[in-house]
Amino acid sequence: MQTVEKDQLLAVQYDSFGVEEHQYLAPCDGVVLSHNVESIRAAGSLVVRLIHPENSTKH
Repeated sequence: MQTVEKDQLLAVQYDSFGVEEHQYLAPCDGVVLSHNVESIRAAGSLVVRLIHPENSTKH
């Protein structure tokens, strides 16, 4: 698992021609729990799953 900071680059989306379409940035500090590396993703599919350790003990 990798620790990331708010606004750190998590992933880059490219179109079929290799042109950058979108950059995904961390919305907050956290830990990358999983990421998807499939070249074809459906709209709305999970790209990166972050966990927020400092919030996991709050009820």
